[in-house]
Amino acid sequence: MKFPTFNLFQPLIGVLLLFLVILYIFERKEDSNWLFNKANDNKCKNHTSNIYDLPTECKIFNDSIKAMNYSLSNFKTCLFKNAEIYHKEEHMFLRHLQSCLDKHVPIEIREFEAYDRKKNNFFSEKKWFLQLDKNFPQKQCVWLTIGIGGELAAEEQVFKNEYPECQIFGIEASEKSYGDFANVGTIIPHAVGVEEKNASVMTIDCCKDGMKFIKKELRIRPLHKLLDEYVKSRIIHFAIFDIEGMENLLIDELVYGGKLYMEKIVFCQIDWELHFDKQYEGIGLKPNKIGTIINLINNSQYLPIIVSPNYKYHHLTLLNIKDPVCENAFKIQDRFVNRHIC
Repeated sequence: MKFPTFNLFQPLIGVLLLFLVILYIFERKEDSNWLFNKANDNKCKNHTSNIYDLPTECKIFNDSIKAMNYSLSNFKTCLFKNAEIYHKEEHMFLRHLQSCLDKHVPIEIREFEAYDRKKNNFFSEKKWFLQLDKNFPQKQCVWLTIGIGGELAAEEQVFKNEYPECQIFGIEASEKSYGDFANVGTIIPHAVGVEEKNASVMTIDCCKDGMKFIKKELRIRPLHKLLDEYVKSRIIHFAIFDIEGMENLLIDELVYGGKLYMEKIVFCQIDWELHFDKQYEGIGLKPNKIGTIINLINNSQYLPIIVSPNYKYHHLTLLNIKDPVCENAFKIQDRFVNRHIC
């Protein structure tokens, strides 16, 4: 009769393999707040935020700050990949920007309200804004249009119907462009910039005889003084920037250390109209829209969150993702929690 042979090394090998598996699991668990390790866009993008519905390749965060930082880090990596290809031409850059946003920032377009200049029109201009948190008091809410520029305050009227207690203001240098804005809000009759000075600006005379662009020499009032005088607050929850090129001077000063930042002016959301280069050049500006957007991403509180094409130019929604005032009004960081990040 043969007795079974006993190999001393067999149990040792089994123990060693088990140890290696446990060690691998702990090494891969980089942060205790997320449940799944590897992100995979194809498998994750169509799933809900229910952790039991998600495949193991998806990553879910329970902490909003860590979730947002992780998401933004991946977004920037995507944006600057192949920069020598995508960062040369504006339209290609904006398509690349939106692609990286869709892939790495878990805030979806369905969460935004579209305010339409002319519905069902080929030349319609859609402005996209997150809705106020239902618990935020409307009386504290401010809408500011910088550049009324027309006879119909269409977006503002829709907004007023949705948020009747919010305050609405519009800055416009040309009296012929006031339109019916006074029916929905307060007109601030000045040209606006970042400092007090005289300057050449492009205004619009509208609209009985058509829309005419007219270059004028006007007195520029700094934004912070106009806000103090008319709005009585430097916190703006919804803003439209459309002053035929001059808005670029305001956008450039939103960065850390910029004049608007130093004046403690807070915009929670901005619809920024990216005009044609000729409009900037007509008032002596040399636009670098790609450089401005990259500077905002790297050096400000603002994230360009939605690219909205309109005919041959674009609107860009800038979302303030850092300021506590905006977090209170829109619960932005909470939108990153328990979302798939691929």
